[in-house]
Amino acid sequence: MIIQMTDLARDALHRANIAVSAAALTAVRPIYRNIGTRPDHLGTVTFVEVDGVDYILTAAHVVDHHEAHTLYIGHRRLQDITLTFRMTAAPDGVRSNDRWDFAFAKADSIWREHGIIPLDISQLPALDDAMILTAVGYPNSANRKIDHQFRRIRPTQRRYASLRLPSDHPIYAALPIAHNTHVAISRDSRYAMSDGKRVSTFEPRGMSGGVFFGMPNVQRAAVVVFGGEPTIFPAGLIIEKNDQHRALFGPALSVIADQIRAQSIR
Repeated sequence: MIIQMTDLARDALHRANIAVSAAALTAVRPIYRNIGTRPDHLGTVTFVEVDGVDYILTAAHVVDHHEAHTLYIGHRRLQDITLTFRMTAAPDGVRSNDRWDFAFAKADSIWREHGIIPLDISQLPALDDAMILTAVGYPNSANRKIDHQFRRIRPTQRRYASLRLPSDHPIYAALPIAHNTHVAISRDSRYAMSDGKRVSTFEPRGMSGGVFFGMPNVQRAAVVVFGGEPTIFPAGLIIEKNDQHRALFGPALSVIADQIRAQSIR
């Protein structure tokens, strides 16, 4: 039997995405706000660890809703958030102009007791130009069903894998953001499933606060040809899509870790 290289590459990516799903399932959760007396899906939060301390991390524009609404994290049941977040400043009060757009708060130990395993972002590898990344979060379109009577949820994660946009891509100058401080991937209207079938790309609204996972060796012969284990790591925070350049982007988690250290709330 002859196995095509495309099939081997697809299998390597599939194995890497299985590892991504396992890591994301216990660290990346949906967040809701109250509409009247009922929760409504808003976005995504990610539990991270920096130098042995746990934090809840999300996009600042998600936390902006905290001023007018009660926020809930979806983990088994809806859990009210009663935390004080530190967040990036909105330029001239306009959050859409904030290219950093992140917020964090120290997480109580009870989250680990409930099965949360934060992503350790204390020491992260460098991001390569041609690296494949997978964006993980909870899009609104897949997370509308809530058992309001018992405050139960059945959240649905979605993933989207693509290449990191190179340093000469026009999105960096247009926004502007820096290639060494941000993560950006292309977002096409259609993408290939693990079986090779091409399907329409889902709308990412609601994935803000999710994670870009880097896959540094998924294209190497040791993994593709010889079946080696793919490695993954949390690389960036999803904050926004850009329609003009057909991209998803956000700040690198290594930069966020440095900012958490500088604004320590321990």
